[in-house]
Amino acid sequence: MLCASTNDTIVCMPHKPQTFIFFGPQGSGKGTQVEKLIEYLRKESPDLGIYQSDTGKRMREIIESKSFFGNIMKASLESGELQPIFIPTWIWAQSFYEKLTGSEHIILDGSPRTILEAELIAQAMKFLQKEPFIISIELSEEESYKRLLMRGRSDDSNEGIQRRLELYKNMTIPAREFLSNQPGFTTVHINGEQSIEDVCRDIIKELEKHFTA
Repeated sequence: MLCASTNDTIVCMPHKPQTFIFFGPQGSGKGTQVEKLIEYLRKESPDLGIYQSDTGKRMREIIESKSFFGNIMKASLESGELQPIFIPTWIWAQSFYEKLTGSEHIILDGSPRTILEAELIAQAMKFLQKEPFIISIELSEEESYKRLLMRGRSDDSNEGIQRRLELYKNMTIPAREFLSNQPGFTTVHINGEQSIEDVCRDIIKELEKHFTA
């Protein structure tokens, strides 16, 4: 067992690999919280590896490569559309096959974004005999919109931001709900309109609560 101190309580976590799937609209700080969780897991289970699949990051790398695929994906991104389902599935499925050994924590960020992809993720988790934690960072559309405007990326136009927020609401939230209803999946909802430290604290608190239930 792995033990950590929370106030005056000793909290113990199972000494075995865990799987985490992050959800949250753009601007919710998912990437930052993934890094915070990685720091926590390295501290609490130094003998276990950590596999992080950031599908969105890999897709951006393909787009920046200016390859045949990359140019088509760039046009799709600029039109505000999601990439076709075979691309993110190909990315994480190939990565699973090449990198997983069974002795590491798994962290998914950026997938799934649609119900169809969620169905494939659910199949993969069953195949790998995993019971994932879904960490959903909640942020209002108004706050997400404001944060994205402040970020100032080239694709963060008013129209582009609105389109991505609509896609998240209409396609990704249903994907999250689909996974939440799968046997063995546990979902925690985190208020993302707090400081980075408070969001991290709440995530760890919810995970520790589960392990001591």
